[in-house]
Amino acid sequence: MRWILPQPTDPILLGRMATELRVPDFLAGLLVRRGLGELASASAFLTPRLGDLADPFLLPDMGAAVDRILGAVDARQRIVLYGDYDVDGVTSLALIHTLLAALGSPPETFLPGRMEEGYGLSPEGVERCLRECCPDLLIAVDCGTSAAGEIARIRARGISVIVLDHHECKESLPE
Repeated sequence: MRWILPQPTDPILLGRMATELRVPDFLAGLLVRRGLGELASASAFLTPRLGDLADPFLLPDMGAAVDRILGAVDARQRIVLYGDYDVDGVTSLALIHTLLAALGSPPETFLPGRMEEGYGLSPEGVERCLRECCPDLLIAVDCGTSAAGEIARIRARGISVIVLDHHECKESLPE
């Protein structure tokens, strides 16, 4: 398979970036087309530093989410990660699982069956998760932003819910 990519307007810039960043020409071209035509910005993109990230506590309710997670870890409550089966969902599950395991509280992970239960916090998937995993805290990963009804039903059973999702909310955020 051969990719057909538009050519950047400045082949000299492309060559210099490829050489100095030690990347293939096609990647240098992608960086230029993505607005990263300066060596400093392209280098920062390719080699990110934790200190350059925005303060996560600028996100709504981050403090409450952290407090609830640490409280569950301290109280040895059952934490279940409910994920989505796509690459960002599975990767997120793995990262959060690794973090919680390092804190001494390895969680259960739950992926709904795509064909039987659909995607996201579906009624069928949630019901099986609650039945099989019995969480005190359910962390929805890469899903949940648009599942206000399911989240309300989970919370009505006395289970805490945290939603970690990058998808845009179509209506209001779930409680």
